[in-house]
Amino acid sequence: MTTSDPICVVGLSAITAVGYSAAMTVASVRAGISMHSFHPFMVNTAAQPYKVCMLPPLEAGLAIEGRLTAMTRETTAQLLALLPESAGEVDFLLGLPSPRPGLPDALEGLMLEAVETIEKHSSGLQLFTAAKGYVSGVYALRSAIKRLESNTVEFCLVAGIDSYMNADTLLWLEMTGQLYTQENPWGFIPGEAGAGCLICRASTAGAYGLPILAQLTAATVAIDPDSDNFESVCVGRGLSEAVEQALEHLPPGAWVDNLLCDTNGQVYRTDELGFMLARHGNTIRNIGKMQTPAGAWGDVGAATTPLLLALACAPGRSELAPESFGLILASTGYIPPGVQQQGERGALLIQRR
Repeated sequence: MTTSDPICVVGLSAITAVGYSAAMTVASVRAGISMHSFHPFMVNTAAQPYKVCMLPPLEAGLAIEGRLTAMTRETTAQLLALLPESAGEVDFLLGLPSPRPGLPDALEGLMLEAVETIEKHSSGLQLFTAAKGYVSGVYALRSAIKRLESNTVEFCLVAGIDSYMNADTLLWLEMTGQLYTQENPWGFIPGEAGAGCLICRASTAGAYGLPILAQLTAATVAIDPDSDNFESVCVGRGLSEAVEQALEHLPPGAWVDNLLCDTNGQVYRTDELGFMLARHGNTIRNIGKMQTPAGAWGDVGAATTPLLLALACAPGRSELAPESFGLILASTGYIPPGVQQQGERGALLIQRR
């Protein structure tokens, strides 16, 4: 990646269960606020209410199509408000959930319609999607970095949205052992969120007078060869490879000062994280400061990476000291039988500016 004119984060957006903007969300997480609650009417197979993390502005009975559309519109509108009026063609890369029960048909088309109906929609906005679940944010950022480095566009909007608030989805999570219940303490609490960032070259930020929040140093993806077996111990080969590729972009003598990851209570995520740290512990320091904010906003799937990025580089008391490096991790979730999808692991290396 070019260092003389690096790719930088210049704006953030978010709508989560703990905040209706990136600043509010980050402040809530730092304050230790959690919005886990029982669903008002959806119950599990034991006739107990599902424990979830819902967006307060959305009615509990709103269908999944409406929930995803509302989050996409709000996340995109926040980003467009940060975009200079004189900006030309802009690429918008949107991370979406990977295939699973309960998702609407033609999800990409639905999201395109949501973006096009925004009042401040730019006529030069080109939408691209990546339905990669947890890793979609890393994929989208990697693609955006390449587009900016090739001078195809001045700006890229990168966002992710996800919601598990659907009866078929919640039942599927429960039946596949992914859901947190009294009988399964190693599951996760499903949430919903949208988040994004505005990125451009440092020179572009200077020309428009935009604040540089962080530098995107590397976005890497690797395949885990053991990802199709969730019953055995995950030794983190894929995650370790993705991290190793990212760490190659560190300057000599530098190290990672803070780690942010999508660990959500599932055993395999904890296992692979531990094995990865055993391999790269000399380069990743201050492990005690590791951020795992699923305890605040729930598991938010495809929205995870941009939310972790917001937590790492939001203005104010950042989790990263100036000029220090942070590492964001993402792992593919459960792959349903018959779905042609590889178990991917992503790593995003950033530097606080």
